Amino acid sequence: NLKTNKEKFLINLNVLADSRAEHFNTYFEKVITGIRAIQQADIVKTGGSTAAAAPADPFALMALIDTETETEDTAAGIMPEEAPADPLPDYLARQKEIFGFDQILITSTAGNIIASTDPAMQPGRNFKDPDGSTFTAGQHGIYIGSVFRDSAENNFITHIAAPLNTDAGNRLLIIKLNLRDAYELLNKRTGLGRTGEIFLARKDL
Repeated sequence: NLKTNKEKFLINLNVLADSRAEHFNTYFEKVITGIRAIQQADIVKTGGSTAAAAPADPFALMALIDTETETEDTAAGIMPEEAPADPLPDYLARQKEIFGFDQILITSTAGNIIASTDPAMQPGRNFKDPDGSTFTAGQHGIYIGSVFRDSAENNFITHIAAPLNTDAGNRLLIIKLNLRDAYELLNKRTGLGRTGEIFLARKDL
């Protein structure tokens, strides 16, 4: 009868809702695990600098003063050693691949880019606050921003911000997350009938 069919349908919907919720919980738990790993990494806390940890060179002053010797060495083809490359960009690139992030940025609390995996958003440029709350909320804890459609790739994206305590001061870790894989499950309509839809909402506290 109608009542029995309605009860069966409601039970089926509850099972579907719980399944979808578990899927997204697992997805974002993995994301947050990656963010916390980056937050706690020594290479991030020190800004990737190896210079601070390097022992003092007792001959540094002598090298600066003895310009005559330096000139002779240069003439003989002996060039000074280059400073080691900053390992931070490579580290961020590895974390991007490991956790499936779209891009990773480290910025000042005002959005000035310090390190980035995005070729279009390099150090010295400013990153615009995606929803007007990311920079402020991200200084106090992990903040998942508003969801936007990326018109260039026709995907849904969000930005997640988290605080960083570094040797140079407070910074922001900003993750650009492509929600394509997460949203694929929403397009599966099994059990929803002809008119059923699924909505994913963020609870604002």
